[in-house]
Amino acid sequence: MKNKIGLLMMSLLVFVLVLVACGGNDDTSTGTGGGADNSETSGQVNEGNENVASEVEIPNIPGFPLAEPITVTMMGPHAGVSDWEDMALFHSLTEATNIHWEFITPSDQDFLTNLNLTFVTQELPDVFFGASLTAAHQMEHGSVGTLIPLQDLIADYAPNISSTLAEHSHITNSITAPDGNIYALPTINLGSDAIWPAGPVYYNGQWLDLLEAEVPRTLDEFTELMFRFRDEIPELIGVDHVFPISATDEMVWLRTWIISFWGMATRAVEATDGNVVHNATTEAYRAYLEWMHMAFNEGLIHPEIFTLSGDMHNALGRENRIGLFQSWHSYGFLGTDAEQALRNPMLRPLTSEWSPEGVLPRSPGFSLGQFAITSRAEHPEAIMMLMDWFYSEEGALFADHGPEGAFWVYDTHEETGEQVRVLAPGVDPEDGAERGRFTPFFGFPAPQIITATPNPRILIDRYQTLEDPLNDFLREETMATMYAYGKVPMPPAMLTEDEVHLIQTTNADLNMEINRQEAAFVTGLTPLNDETWAAFQATLETIGVQDVVDVWQAAHNRWLAASQ
Repeated sequence: MKNKIGLLMMSLLVFVLVLVACGGNDDTSTGTGGGADNSETSGQVNEGNENVASEVEIPNIPGFPLAEPITVTMMGPHAGVSDWEDMALFHSLTEATNIHWEFITPSDQDFLTNLNLTFVTQELPDVFFGASLTAAHQMEHGSVGTLIPLQDLIADYAPNISSTLAEHSHITNSITAPDGNIYALPTINLGSDAIWPAGPVYYNGQWLDLLEAEVPRTLDEFTELMFRFRDEIPELIGVDHVFPISATDEMVWLRTWIISFWGMATRAVEATDGNVVHNATTEAYRAYLEWMHMAFNEGLIHPEIFTLSGDMHNALGRENRIGLFQSWHSYGFLGTDAEQALRNPMLRPLTSEWSPEGVLPRSPGFSLGQFAITSRAEHPEAIMMLMDWFYSEEGALFADHGPEGAFWVYDTHEETGEQVRVLAPGVDPEDGAERGRFTPFFGFPAPQIITATPNPRILIDRYQTLEDPLNDFLREETMATMYAYGKVPMPPAMLTEDEVHLIQTTNADLNMEINRQEAAFVTGLTPLNDETWAAFQATLETIGVQDVVDVWQAAHNRWLAASQ
């Protein structure tokens, strides 16, 4: 058993190394490997590893190298791991393409300020990379020519992007501005975790085992289980009390999932059969508030759930005091090993009178505004040709893992004799951010496709087991939950400048009021009855909730029309 746990822990460690914890990719995300047949490497042997390259891979990219060198200025958010000019990926790309890079990389915290200043001063880079340009940015600066339209460049120089958009036409509809132009490329994520809108919700599997309980399938079963957590678990684990449900960040992420018990995929605007509503105005949302108030009064949820600090919440998790929690991965929250992590099932959709079939929220699987070319660029064709490579399986895998010889190398597996990827000499296997030293495609959405084909794993060394039970478990749980029952609340759609302005000026006040009143209703500070509910709805109307619905209805109508 000890050896088995050790192998599982090694598997888990590499899983963490290849995972983008924010939103991200795991080792199921991209590509099928095969870099050795399509790249130039030295073929020498590194000390401590057999059959591995000692120099960094120079990939073969269609259309490159250019006959004459060019220089491209790139602006993007610094991920805080390594300066982009030091990254092996860009050094390798320069050798492969004859494109030389100059970087402008403000910190994550300062990036938006610097981005807006760049537009104001017109001291533009050639390209924006991983910049998460909003619809407002794209419309405002595209309409005046600061950002150039990309659709013709895509048609002429980007066969991978063209074929992907043709296959996934809903993405084309979402990235096309109301004026008919495409001003920015998205991250397209087809991986198994792409549909997670946030870290999933997990049940404490040890508690389920102690109670010999099944994962609930109805709201009534869920409620009964939460009472059993409250009443029976303290004695079984030897503590004075537990918290069946807990959360931090004002319950933002946990709410994403719990609200689905009443058939809602979001608390905000949602489209169903072409009709857009704001769920905070619905009777289903009132029913959610009533249940939450009951759970608060009965001690089923942490009494400080709207104000609980992340440190306190995480400490309770490590003390095994929480039964239902939201986290990217359960092992980190509970402080358990990989074997125990396999016991923590994901939340299943619950049926109720409000949700007869059950639903869970899901992400659309793409992120808008991650790459744009400005009017300053002198070589947009070459830039688009290179970016297109990152929308191929080979290019996306290169983007994620970096070139061979930097973060990883090939080696021969001790047990099977097959060629595998292992950590390169000098890479710290205990540092989950190490990959960010070699490639910028780490820690934030970047322009690429993340395919449904599992990534080749990067092992710690050639002796590590090839089995990956944790990743298999997460994939199976995701398929059984979000793939089977997931709903995108509102397909992303580009807004006009006037629509963007209305949303920006209204949503902040609207969300503030909804947050304030939700906390008051749940905790009982404001009793929830017909009179207080009507007053709440009147306040939302005064702020402009119907205007927000009208904007998104118009945008959704355009999206539907483009889909015809």
